[in-house]
Amino acid sequence: MADDAADVAGPLAPFFPVDYAATYLEARSCNQSVDHDLIGVRILASPMAYPAYVSRRVPFPVGSVVVKEEFDDWDLTTRRCEKIKRWTAAIKGPPGTDPALGDWIFQVVSPERVVTAQGQDAKARSCRDCHAICGTAVTPRAVSPGQKPHPSPNDGYDHMCAD
Repeated sequence: MADDAADVAGPLAPFFPVDYAATYLEARSCNQSVDHDLIGVRILASPMAYPAYVSRRVPFPVGSVVVKEEFDDWDLTTRRCEKIKRWTAAIKGPPGTDPALGDWIFQVVSPERVVTAQGQDAKARSCRDCHAICGTAVTPRAVSPGQKPHPSPNDGYDHMCAD
């Protein structure tokens, strides 16, 4: 893909390098996420992706990477996140990669940096289902009684949700 993607061989390598925290930029500080079962999330973007993520006005270049650190020890009082439960990551592919998702490929990565779901994998389905409408002109899907409402299409940009 591009320089921001992990330089590791193999289709199931994490999209982000081991030392991503040293070079990626914080796009959103740790906060509780309604769309992620109320766990703490912190969002970092590769230097290539950061301008598009924060401005929501310029396109994401191919190879842009967005990493969501997920924490189950999020503290409501201090708003601190310390122990990573998993990462979810997305990389912007070339046009035609997955038009329904704005050409993003999603993956889930364990704390040991093992990719546990990617792309069309059933385990990545929740990423795909949610991000399919984030920041698009598509009408949000209806929710069944008892389900949490989904963000409106304006709660994001180019399939990157605001939460």
